[in-house]
Amino acid sequence: MVMMMMMMMVMMVMVMVVVVMVMMVMVVMVMMMMVMVMVVMVVVVVVMMVMVMMMMMMVMMVMVMVMVVMMMMVMVMVVMVMVVMVMMVMQQWIMAERRKQMTDILQGVMTKTFDDAIAYWV
Repeated sequence: MVMMMMMMMVMMVMVMVVVVMVMMVMVVMVMMMMVMVMVVMVVVVVVMMVMVMMMMMMVMMVMVMVMVVMMMMVMVMVVMVMVVMVMMVMQQWIMAERRKQMTDILQGVMTKTFDDAIAYWV
């Protein structure tokens, strides 16, 4: 009877030890899982940060490109305006020249006509 009790006690202790061992293993597994999850989270966060940095760099590049394009457009606009101004001035100048020529011709015709008329009368 005592032997049986002892055996039962030993069995109980063994079972307890096994249960504790299993619990420990479970806890260690859970800890490992937690650590793995933490590592994965950190890696994911780092990758996200890098992606965000890359995106920011891309956005900055795009902004710079847009700025350059805008500057180019403004330069082209200024050049166009300058060309138009020069064309206008040239047009005015040519018109003035032509008008002067026309007045010269008219004066010449008038004087010639007057001369002819005077000669005719004389």
